[in-house]
This record gives sequence, C-alpha cells and structure tokens, in this order.
Amino acid sequence: MKHAICAVLSLLLLGLTAGAQEKSTTTGLPPLIDREIIFGNPEIAAAQISPNGQYIAFLKPWKETRNLYVKAVGEPFSAARLSKRHGVLH
Repeated sequence: MKHAICAVLSLLLLGLTAGAQEKSTTTGLPPLIDREIIFGNPEIAAAQISPNGQYIAFLKPWKETRNLYVKAVGEPFSAARLSKRHGVLH
C-alpha cells in the first residue's frame, strides 16, 4: 500500500512538473511546485491495512477535524464510516 501511494505521488509530481519544464528551459531555473500540493491538507491521509487484510483505516476531515475512518477493502471510500474505537484494527 505504501509503495502504491508513493508511486501515485511520484506520478503526480512528474505530471505537474512536465508542463512547467517548457517554461524553465527559457529561464534555466527548475519549475516550482505549488506549496498546496505538498503541504496542503489532504482529503485522505495515513492509510493502513488491518492485520487480517480485510479493512483499511485512514484519516479524513470531518467538521474541520481529522477523524479515523474504517472501510472494508472491497467497499468504495464513500462507504467508509467513522471509527467508534480509535486505535489498532483487529
């Protein structure tokens, strides 16, 4: 899961810098990456798979505070529910 997230982030950053490379060749400077992309508040963060591989837990904002959500692996993220018990998934 961590490898997949890293791969997606790498592709995202490569895609964002690809368009800016044309501009940087005229100035000789590397392209700038928007601060919001790297330091902004993500919609979903800190995802972890349960030890039995059946659930995914992640942080997601709710009422301006990050909360722990849990969903089954086969469910869409829209089906995730607030965890009533914060901590390690069993």
